[in-house]
Amino acid sequence: GAKLDIAATDELSFMIAALNPTDEKTLNGMGNNLYFGAQVGYELDNGGVWVNYLGGNGGADGSDTTGYHQIDLTTGFNWTDELYLGLNATLARQSINPNGDDKAQQNSGFFGVAGYAQYAVNDMLSLGGRVEYFSDKNGFTGAVPQYTTDMDDIAQMNTTGSVLDLTLSANVKFGDLTLIPEIRADFDLASMITAGE
Repeated sequence: GAKLDIAATDELSFMIAALNPTDEKTLNGMGNNLYFGAQVGYELDNGGVWVNYLGGNGGADGSDTTGYHQIDLTTGFNWTDELYLGLNATLARQSINPNGDDKAQQNSGFFGVAGYAQYAVNDMLSLGGRVEYFSDKNGFTGAVPQYTTDMDDIAQMNTTGSVLDLTLSANVKFGDLTLIPEIRADFDLASMITAGE
C-alpha cells in the first residue's frame, strides 16, 4: 500500500492511504480488491483526537459487492498531572452480494466502545479502570456467540451477540520493575438476555 501524510498545522494532520484488504493472512483469492484509508487528527500537548476511516470491497472474490466500511474514533487527554481519560469507539458494516440469498452477508458488522481512566496516586502507584462493550451482528467477527429464541430472527439472519468487559488494574513500580495486577469480569449480554426471556 501507499499513504500520504499532511501536517496542516502543528495540531491538525491528515492522512490518506490505498492498501490491500486488512485482517487477511494471505491475498490468495482476494481478486482486485482495494481498500482506502483516511485519518484526521488533532493533537495538543496533553492529548489528541483521531478519526479514522477504512473501506473497500469486502467480498473475497471481488464480485457483486457493496463493500466494507469502518469508522473509528480514538481520543485521550491528561486532564491533570494525575488523571488520564481515554475513549475508543468503532463501527463497521459489510454487505456482500446484496441480491444473493445469504441474508447474513447483506447485513453484518460490529460495534465497540471502550472508556479508560488512569490516576497516578504517586510516583510508585497508579490505578486504572476500563469499561468495554462489543456487539457483533450476524457473527461477523466470529468472536461472540449469537443467541436468539426468535425463529424469525434466525430465518432472516438478524442476530446479535454482545459482551461487556470491566477491568480494574494497578501499575506498581519498583525501580525498573513494573508490576501490573489486574482483575477483569466478562459478561455475555446476549445469553443473559435470552436466559431471562
